Amino acid sequence: MASVKELKINQIIIIGSIIFAAIILFSSFYSVDKDEKAVVTRFGKYERTEAPGLKLKAPFGIESVYKVKVEKVQKEEFGFKTTGVYDSKSEFYRGSEEMEESLMLTGDLKIIQIEWIVQYKISNPKDYLFKVKSPISSLRKFSKVAMSQVAGDYFFDEIITIAKNEITNKVFESLQKMIDDMQMGITITTVALINVTPPKEIEAAYNEVLQAQQEKDKIVNEAKTEYIKKVTPAEGEASRLIADAKGYKAERIKVALGEANYFNSLYKEYIKAKEITKTRMYLETMSEVLSKFKNVYVIDDKQKNLLPFLPLNNTSSLKD
Repeated sequence: MASVKELKINQIIIIGSIIFAAIILFSSFYSVDKDEKAVVTRFGKYERTEAPGLKLKAPFGIESVYKVKVEKVQKEEFGFKTTGVYDSKSEFYRGSEEMEESLMLTGDLKIIQIEWIVQYKISNPKDYLFKVKSPISSLRKFSKVAMSQVAGDYFFDEIITIAKNEITNKVFESLQKMIDDMQMGITITTVALINVTPPKEIEAAYNEVLQAQQEKDKIVNEAKTEYIKKVTPAEGEASRLIADAKGYKAERIKVALGEANYFNSLYKEYIKAKEITKTRMYLETMSEVLSKFKNVYVIDDKQKNLLPFLPLNNTSSLKD
């Protein structure tokens, strides 16, 4: 009987050992997915960060594992909540809390409603888990602070129309700086304005003002177009006349300078030989003058009476 009891005891010990070994085995191994990192703590204190793969840890709670998605792009919404995915069937919920966080004060002391999203990744799992008690809550608070500060630097009309890109860039930089200062282990990937409108209470009145502004701009543009049609040709003609006048001025100056140089050179020659120069000037002048006449008749100045003559070289007179 004693041997049977000993055999049973041995079997129990063997089975217990197997179970104990299985517990140790299953509590010592764990796997980390490819989009994760695992933060391992030993008795609650940070020990190491593990990359994806099959890993080993101390059993019985000596070491604990916290898996963090580091490749997944996560999103926080402000001023609204998405009840579905981003497609044609998406629905947006705007409760009192969402409406309150979307209201901002502009630089010209007007209230504006801004809805936006912040997309981020967890870049440092250790800091994300241990540096800040509630990193997502802190991220939301910092995002609201950054948006309110930046919106306060712009006028109402600027935010509605032309300043959206500048605002998103400034909020991105300001929010990332706050996160880095707090060592939250988060990297911002995107800040995007989803909807920028006046508050619902004044939306109708604002739309009327906007329509009036658009009508004013239309009238101003039409006036400018008409002005260009009438003024541009006149300006072109004025420019042409000015250019012609400048060209004529330059021509006259060059001619005057040439004549002055000619006179100076002629005067130098005249000083050297007065009679010769005088005779040459006379002959040149007469040659220039006489070349302008079709017929030239030379008459002796001593002849007292002029007899009629027949112009034999004028064929038209002969025909008459």
